[in-house]
Amino acid sequence: MKKKTLFSTPSQTRAVLAAWREDYNYIWPHSAIGYNVPISLHYPGDVTNPSPR
Repeated sequence: MKKKTLFSTPSQTRAVLAAWREDYNYIWPHSAIGYNVPISLHYPGDVTNPSPR
């Protein structure tokens, strides 16, 4: 059985996973939390990013 990889380099892997993580936490609504995005639990009031310091 030949082992297959989805990514050609570690940096490509990091980039793809970072994009997925951003979509998952900022874009995709989750039914378990009332069809909100997870980041809204950390920054209530429709603020999706922390305040600049």
